[in-house]
Amino acid sequence: MTKQEYLAALREALSEELSGAQVSDQINYYRQYIEEQIASGRSEADVLEELGDARIIAHNIIDGAEEERDTYRRTTVTYSGGGDAEGVEPTWKTKMKVYGIIALVLVVLFMIIALVTKLIIWLLPSIIVIACIVWIINRLSGR
Repeated sequence: MTKQEYLAALREALSEELSGAQVSDQINYYRQYIEEQIASGRSEADVLEELGDARIIAHNIIDGAEEERDTYRRTTVTYSGGGDAEGVEPTWKTKMKVYGIIALVLVVLFMIIALVTKLIIWLLPSIIVIACIVWIINRLSGR
């Protein structure tokens, strides 16, 4: 694959989701990167192989653009007639982060409970022996 074919494939994949200006910016960036690498002595084939599949790069760029839009949406506040601020609905990524944090907290709590249980089980024979000795001493002293 040549540089022109690579950039054409990238342009085609990006054009499905991004604006013309965003596509041009990305194509210019990758064209410049490829040309700089070739100027530094690398072969065009090596540079394109290092970059990988143009569709995967396009997918990553589109995901990044969507994430930027999501961030903007989350920080945007709209005002209703009543004067109350209403935030935008959280995205699935935000919800997954919250669920992940909840899961992590639950795992830590279960680990603490397991540790305390193991400690009690480990100390239980000593506690029973001490309790028996105290009980025997109390019986012998007549209390």
